Amino acid sequence: MKIYYFTAIAVGLMFLLYIGGVDTTSNSIINFVGGNNTSGWVGSGLWLAVIVAFFAFAGTSRLSLGGYTAQASVEFVLAGLVGALYIVFAGDLYSIVGLVGKTACPVGGALKDCGWEYWTIWGVIVPLMTAYSIALIEFIRGSD
Repeated sequence: MKIYYFTAIAVGLMFLLYIGGVDTTSNSIINFVGGNNTSGWVGSGLWLAVIVAFFAFAGTSRLSLGGYTAQASVEFVLAGLVGALYIVFAGDLYSIVGLVGKTACPVGGALKDCGWEYWTIWGVIVPLMTAYSIALIEFIRGSD
């Protein structure tokens, strides 16, 4: 499966969790950047800093990896961005497991005492993250 499908799924789930008010990793990042007040983003010069950092990273990647490849490729930069999204998405899913664990598992109890909700969440998250990992590896190797 293409990495773009998993990226769309990840961004969509992060967006839905943010709208739903679930405290996750991406929610923390959005609140750190400026929360719901986008006027503060433009006035603070954050966008300029992000654009400069992105192009500096892209230029450095091109210069350092240009000797190893025959042509200029954007794949190295995309792999870094998709990898960063993967880490944030994994943090979001870990937050969801923690929230479900607080409600479905007894305090001080063993994992075998957790309710079906906890195990159902694991049954959804583990295959999703495994498939996302395989797609990311294929993308980095160039076989996607």
